[in-house]
Amino acid sequence: MLGPPGAAGAPARYPASQGARRTAVAVHRNHPVHSVRWRGFLAGGALLGWVAGDTAVSDPAIKAWVGRQSIELTGLAPLVGAAYVLIHAWLARRLKTLKKIR
Repeated sequence: MLGPPGAAGAPARYPASQGARRTAVAVHRNHPVHSVRWRGFLAGGALLGWVAGDTAVSDPAIKAWVGRQSIELTGLAPLVGAAYVLIHAWLARRLKTLKKIR
C-alpha cells in the first residue's frame, strides 16, 4: 500500500525538489527519441533543399541559360540547396538554445 508522496517508507511519486525536476526534463530532452526526431527533421529538410535546388536549375524558363553559364551548376545547385537548409536549421536551433540560456 502506498502512502502519501514522501511519507516514511512510501516511494515518492513526484520529484522532491525543482533540481530533480530539471534533471528529469534534461534527461527527457536528451532521450534518443528526440535525437532521432531531430535527425529525421534534418533529413527531410535536406531533401526539400535538394529538390528546390534541382527544380531551380531545371526550370524550363532558365534551363538553357543555366546550361550556357556552367554545366556544373546543374549538379551543384541541389547540393547548395540542401546545405542552405541544413545550415539554417543548425543556426535556428543554436539561437533557440542561446535564448534559453539567457
